[in-house]
Amino acid sequence: MLRAENLHKSYLLGRSALPVLRGVSLTIQAGDFVAITGSSGGGKSTLLHVLSGLDVPQRGQVFFKDEALFEPEGTRRIPVGRDSSFVQAVAESSADRHALPHDLRLLENRRNDLRNASFGFVFQFYYLLPEFDVLENVLLPQMVGQSMGGWLSGRSRAARRAVELLERVGLGDRLKHRPNELSGGERQRVAIARALINEPAILFADEPTGNLDGKTGRDILNSLKSLNQNGQTLVMVTHDRELAREAHRVVQLVDGRLQ
Repeated sequence: MLRAENLHKSYLLGRSALPVLRGVSLTIQAGDFVAITGSSGGGKSTLLHVLSGLDVPQRGQVFFKDEALFEPEGTRRIPVGRDSSFVQAVAESSADRHALPHDLRLLENRRNDLRNASFGFVFQFYYLLPEFDVLENVLLPQMVGQSMGGWLSGRSRAARRAVELLERVGLGDRLKHRPNELSGGERQRVAIARALINEPAILFADEPTGNLDGKTGRDILNSLKSLNQNGQTLVMVTHDRELAREAHRVVQLVDGRLQ
């Protein structure tokens, strides 16, 4: 389902480059539960962000169902460290993304679509919108992924699915609560429901229990395991080796390379 080949990613610190990924290759099969472990600051989250199209590698490629996520090397817009003349020329000519050549703009649009419809995300810090209630937060990916007409015609169906997901994670009685009225574990369960609203092919979880106490973290992990047992492909970053052992496969990132 997902294949990474020879990923290289560096960040600029002043005038120096800090290599984080040094030729990472990885294959994810449908139905997998893969845990990525490693030391703090060792690049685990960077790898997850590249695999999911949230970040852009300088070298290497990621394929989702055999289609490339990124532009050819040398034509990529690197978020940190503009290291190609092409990127610099685009930046100087216009800050508008439409300055990109047509073929490259298509790939960027495809990544946007994948992040909305095919990839789901659960992060350590929830990222719920405080002015929206629980139900509205879960519905956000549906809202932004459709035209106004499409949303208006399908919102009742989307709301029913959102309620079903919230009931599945034990929050059926919290639909109208705001995030500041929930515990940390409840907020994370809202984030899981939001990640699932568009029925993603892959769920990416970045330290999903890192901001929770031990019991609540175990409850969240059990929720993720239950999803995987029902067929959900899951890629999880964690620094906790005990949690990682619950996965089908554990890979460790050491000095920018996978073991």
